[in-house]
Amino acid sequence: MSFKRRVQTQIVRPTGTRPSRSTSTVSTLSTGIPSFDDVLGGGLPLGSVLVVLAPDPNTSYAELVQRHFVSQGLASGQSVCILDNSALEFASSCMWVPSTEPSTKGPQELDEIATETDAASGVKIAWRYENMKKFQTSVDYRSQSQEDAYCHPLSLTCRIPEQIVNTAVSSKRLYCRPVSPSIRANAVESAMAQLEAVLSEMEQSTSDAIRLSIPQLGSPEWGDLLPYHILRFLHALRARLRQDSSLQPRIAAFVTLPSYLSQDDWGGTGWSQKLGWLSDGCVTLRSFSSDPALLSMFPSQHGLVSIQSLPAPHTLIPHSDKFSELRGLSTFSSSSTGGGENNLAFKCTRKRFIVETLHLDVEGGVNERRTTVPVTPGSTEAHITVPTVQGLAEKKKDAIHDQSNTRKKPKKTVAFQSDRPDLYDF
Repeated sequence: MSFKRRVQTQIVRPTGTRPSRSTSTVSTLSTGIPSFDDVLGGGLPLGSVLVVLAPDPNTSYAELVQRHFVSQGLASGQSVCILDNSALEFASSCMWVPSTEPSTKGPQELDEIATETDAASGVKIAWRYENMKKFQTSVDYRSQSQEDAYCHPLSLTCRIPEQIVNTAVSSKRLYCRPVSPSIRANAVESAMAQLEAVLSEMEQSTSDAIRLSIPQLGSPEWGDLLPYHILRFLHALRARLRQDSSLQPRIAAFVTLPSYLSQDDWGGTGWSQKLGWLSDGCVTLRSFSSDPALLSMFPSQHGLVSIQSLPAPHTLIPHSDKFSELRGLSTFSSSSTGGGENNLAFKCTRKRFIVETLHLDVEGGVNERRTTVPVTPGSTEAHITVPTVQGLAEKKKDAIHDQSNTRKKPKKTVAFQSDRPDLYDF
């Protein structure tokens, strides 16, 4: 019997992608947010559909994450397709990479960077704790190299230049497709037929990775849709991405729903779970703005991150369970030894969107000592007195004074009648 040595075939990966940490045959691309990539297990795998929900109608955090997805694709030189009536305006309002000029930063920017890195960096601690590792609640965004095209350091303070958008449209790297009126007649079939034509054209014109962005799926522009219409569309979209003619899929989709469609009770019982079953990943961003109690309890975060499902290509267990540092389920994470999942929250600073572990602030969530209960709408104000050292001393003096003024009871005397009183005189 003769044996043949196995020769590993070299996989040619598209630009701006990385091999998955779990399976080398799977390529992943970045969402533009390093902490969000960590929750997904290193990035969004090609050939998968990610659905992000935001039930709060007063915020647009899901749309903000989707803009990072589009900006990262344009910055990496990949092809991007946006299916929306205002697709060009959506791309023009995305964030961009700040200019890397050697100019010095002002003191305000330096203070903000120091605050984002470690809010308590200037606090003196005991010498035996100086060599301990600093407590980090998120993934350090500065660990991503600017020369690496996988995840560019996008900033919310920078707007994408108009020249870059026009160049991407003229070079056919940015496809803006409106929701045609024919979709209103038969939403699922018409939308899939339009997407099939666009994706086929993009696959023939480029060999790079393709990002498909569908903002506000099921909005009034799509007509009067029922829950089963959205479920059928997600099922058909996932099947289309996995029917790539090549061996390796090259398309990844990012879908968001309007706030009223993101409610748990809109599509019946278990609506969020249904969306997670018919997509590769489903994440909900629940803002604190609708609950003043949570907003006062967690002032440094802006909402909670709920995970319904995560991408798991070619395996039953998501890659995030093994390699996510924020979730803390794996022994590979440096913050824990496995066994328990961390609660996740998100916050939006002036420059970036961050996903971090949920934690209480100083003194159990209160930054300063309060003497009054925070007033919530519809509740009456209540006061709580905090005893001080002076008050306790005055109370002690009053107690001693009252004790001295009280009438002392006379002692009981015992006497015995005997013939010899000198011996038994008490």
